[in-house]
Amino acid sequence: MKLRVLFTNGSKTVDLLWLRHTGTDVYYGFVGHNRKFSYHASGARHESGGDDERLIYDKHQPLSGFSGEIVLTTFGFNRNVVDLEFLTAYQGKKSDAVIYLGSRTLPKMVSIAFGLTECGMFPSLPEQYAPDGVEKVIVITNTTPWIFVMVIDASKHVEIRGRYSSVDDLTKV
Repeated sequence: MKLRVLFTNGSKTVDLLWLRHTGTDVYYGFVGHNRKFSYHASGARHESGGDDERLIYDKHQPLSGFSGEIVLTTFGFNRNVVDLEFLTAYQGKKSDAVIYLGSRTLPKMVSIAFGLTECGMFPSLPEQYAPDGVEKVIVITNTTPWIFVMVIDASKHVEIRGRYSSVDDLTKV
């Protein structure tokens, strides 16, 4: 199963994020970036690509018999990201599922979380974003475990290593 997250400002649409569940392993990343993340059937997790060495994460539970939930990663960005020249324009590439997000209806700062949840279990909302920070939750149920995508209003929750003093500073980037 291949999932794409597309982002549009109404006149330009970019292919922003991807996730692929092969039936045994899960891979995900940012389109146009050579770094990818993996969660393997054994529970081994890592990221690889680019000039850096492979980064190994703590082993988690195996995908078969998966229980509970885990947020795999969160990608945060300004809603004007669609205007950046280096992003890949969407060209109708093959996918099993597409999530189409419009920048005009989202807050200044957006985070998209990819996660896995036990089959039959709706993902719980992270406490730090409840009750008003979660914009959308999409659950894909044709995989084991289920995949969830959470769109979060990060405007109120920005903490980026002290580089920016406010959300307004980030919108100027």
